[in-house]
Amino acid sequence: MGADVGGGAAGLVAVWEVVVPGPGAVYRGVAIGRWVERQVAGWERLNAAQREALLAVGVAAPVAEPVAVRPAVEGPRAGRSRDEAFAVGLAAAGAFFTREGHLEVPRGHVEAVDVPGGGGVEEVRLGVWVINTRARRGKLTGERIAALDAIGMRWT
Repeated sequence: MGADVGGGAAGLVAVWEVVVPGPGAVYRGVAIGRWVERQVAGWERLNAAQREALLAVGVAAPVAEPVAVRPAVEGPRAGRSRDEAFAVGLAAAGAFFTREGHLEVPRGHVEAVDVPGGGGVEEVRLGVWVINTRARRGKLTGERIAALDAIGMRWT
């Protein structure tokens, strides 16, 4: 690749070979590879002249990747109401209390429980559920508090 220097008056021609630096490239203490990465990452913010200059020296424009669409949630939790979710947590807490005799559930404990209403077996993160339920006592209905008290919930 060459360019006429000085309008060709002196007949000087600059000749150079363009090598686009990789991410770790450093030239005279300057991380030019990282600079190129930042230019490509911010391609949309560059003006037309900046984009043309980068393209002219061999920097490729970024290729737009298709946006992944998250699939709809399926399984035992799809469309569950708060009342149903509480019933599942209560069933798990009841099973733990029946087996252990207390509700001092370790935070990481997972309890397998039959989902009320024939929803099959589900693993409930019971330790987290108990901690969150204790923290939200002020928002619970009297009916829910009574149900938890009946299976030995300790609130403090």
